[in-house]
Amino acid sequence: FVQLAQPMRIALIGSSAGPGVFEMFFVVGLHEALARLERLRDTIE
Repeated sequence: FVQLAQPMRIALIGSSAGPGVFEMFFVVGLHEALARLERLRDTIE
């Protein structure tokens, strides 16, 4: 999880510093968080 946390945080909030990944799910909402993570996945592939 440690290796994924930083890219996930950047995908969720656009910054490498900030609240934890799970907290950001609540802030941006589940659907938006999943959409952002899907965009990250598509970028990596």
